[in-house]
Amino acid sequence: MPSKKPPTRNTKESKTVAKPASAALSPAAAYSRFLPEAMKLPLSQVVAARLDPQLAFGNVQAAVAAIRPELARIGRELPAVNTHDLESLPDLAAALLHACERAAIKPVKAEALAQKLAALHALREPMLLVAEGLALLGMLPKERVAQIRAGSGPFDAAQDGVALAELYRAHASALRGKQPFSDAQLTQIETQGQELMQLVTPSGARPAMTAGQTEAIEVRDRLAALLEERYGMLRRVAVYLWGDAAADKVPMLRSRLRAGKASQDPVPAPTPVPTPLAPPAEPGKKEG
Repeated sequence: MPSKKPPTRNTKESKTVAKPASAALSPAAAYSRFLPEAMKLPLSQVVAARLDPQLAFGNVQAAVAAIRPELARIGRELPAVNTHDLESLPDLAAALLHACERAAIKPVKAEALAQKLAALHALREPMLLVAEGLALLGMLPKERVAQIRAGSGPFDAAQDGVALAELYRAHASALRGKQPFSDAQLTQIETQGQELMQLVTPSGARPAMTAGQTEAIEVRDRLAALLEERYGMLRRVAVYLWGDAAADKVPMLRSRLRAGKASQDPVPAPTPVPTPLAPPAEPGKKEG
């Protein structure tokens, strides 16, 4: 049998191919990825987020692009630094973008609010007129009906919807067959009133937040704290790599370009990563 030929070798010089950057996660996927880590942060490290998420996202992209070619060196010389945390910073910044969107309190559009109020008034006015007539006949308490009629404004109207439903139900036996409103209509105006009381802010009061909004704000603050912590490490690594030139390659998280020049918030300079000790001088040689 003829002997098998050995596999031919490629005589061309092999080239080192750089490891491609990991595919970026969508903001929603990044949010899910980093949420467990953010929730583990001690409460003492979490403060109200003051970052502009879009600005931070852009600065993180630039910083990681600058430091990515040095990841192998960082791994060799700074083994205590988690290079994966540094490389995944753009995903963490994307997670913060998503968290800020979730935490934003979205006001109801004026047109939608007007439609809801109109639907409530369509039942409120006839219910009040009938209640006033029944009160004149002694079938409903005059003072209570007068209280419901008093006041003005969207929030008061919303309260009236709830109060009217309660009034008619409380006197259902006495009013059976003597008032035209069905149980479904009472439920309708009560539901409309309760919804509007959540949407309309009484004059002079602060908007109320739901439990979901409060939770979303806490998550936003935690992700911002995690981003600041890890970006701080990236900047300290940059000082180790490039010294005074680090600021040109890795901007501060809040830095903003103005008229061709970077403007940065007054944040203390990062503490440099300790430089490895220089090797001892060879015998017979004087120190430089």
